[in-house]
Amino acid sequence: MTAPNIILVEDDPHLRTLTARALRENGYVVRPAVSAPEMWLAFEQGPVDLLLLDIMLPRTSGIDLCREIRRTSDVPIIFISAKGSETDRVVGLELGADDYLAKPFGTRELIARVRAAQSLICSSAYVTMPSVSSRANDLSSCPARALAIVRTAASMC
Repeated sequence: MTAPNIILVEDDPHLRTLTARALRENGYVVRPAVSAPEMWLAFEQGPVDLLLLDIMLPRTSGIDLCREIRRTSDVPIIFISAKGSETDRVVGLELGADDYLAKPFGTRELIARVRAAQSLICSSAYVTMPSVSSRANDLSSCPARALAIVRTAASMC
């Protein structure tokens, strides 16, 4: 069984470190990213089983990133946000996130939500990854470098 790969996009260094540590201690491979350009680079590094995505990022919002990813991929996305009202959560889910975790959150809740997302993946035949564009500073500034990864769910279940 291959350890599930998670991209964690969080601009707060303390929260990014703590979250990555908790995930690694629970058997996940974590590729941390601070911004949209780093997230696109993390996608190019190999298969991704789950994306943990902060909404309030520098330059590009997590909402815009979610929209772009959803155009070409069904990779599970869990929003992580300080915006925790019911309206914020519903909007996030309606935009294509599979789950929404409001800050502050505990490690047990984080791991439970990641495991729940993983169980959904395991019930599918496969997960497709987006055609990823390398981005210098925003969503439209650089030419695309195509990346298509198809990974069977059986390898992580």
